[in-house]
Amino acid sequence: ARCFDAGQSTRDADFAFHLAICAATNNPVYAEVLQYLGSKTIPRSRLNSEPSDRVATYLKRVLGEHAAIIDAIDDRDADRARAAMRTHIEGSQARYRALMSSAR
Repeated sequence: ARCFDAGQSTRDADFAFHLAICAATNNPVYAEVLQYLGSKTIPRSRLNSEPSDRVATYLKRVLGEHAAIIDAIDDRDADRARAAMRTHIEGSQARYRALMSSAR
C-alpha cells in the first residue's frame, strides 16, 4: 500500500507479501516452491509499470484482498484467513486469464 500510495512499483512488495504468508504457514515447502517459481507466478508482475487507470483499479483490488488476508491472520481467524486467501487465489486466476487473453 505504501508503494502504491507513493506511485512506486508494487511488484517486489507483492512478492514479499506472498513469501511472508508462505513463511507464516511453517511449511518451508510453500516458500521454496514460490521462490523457485519466482514473482512471475503473481499476475501483477505482468502488468506494465506505467500508471494507468486500469493498473490502479487492478492494484486497489489486490490490495483489498491482501488487507482481508492480513486482517484475518491478525485476528487469528483461520477460517476467515482461508476464505480470504481462497478469494484472492480465485481472483488472481481470473486476472491472470484476463491478462493472457489481452496479450494475444
